[in-house]
Amino acid sequence: MRLVKTVKGGYPRKERHLDPVQRYQIFERDQGLCVKCKQPGKEIDHINGSSPDPSNLQLLCRTCHEDKTYRDLAKLETDEEIAIAKAIEQRALAEHPVRLCDDAYMWDKVWRSRMAAIRKFFKGEGWSE
Repeated sequence: MRLVKTVKGGYPRKERHLDPVQRYQIFERDQGLCVKCKQPGKEIDHINGSSPDPSNLQLLCRTCHEDKTYRDLAKLETDEEIAIAKAIEQRALAEHPVRLCDDAYMWDKVWRSRMAAIRKFFKGEGWSE
């Protein structure tokens, strides 16, 4: 596993959502081809920032999109960054969930139960789980 950090800090997923009409328009405009290598394009890339303006969108093949993404990554530098990344890696590769939130099967049920208890508490109904 490659331990890296994002230089640009990631992006807000909701702001970058494109509806099917927008996606179709970009595929049509770019003629279904990656704007970098002219192979069949599969992914719409935000060129800079999160603007959904067509001038900020381009069709890329997976390889060109990954190349662009990797350019925005940097090696971990500090001991703290490395320690945090290794802890995350251990959780991701663990045979069994390390924390409750790592358990895809139990987390949704437990989270909903806890949120219901918190809502009940703030309505003045006391604390119970």
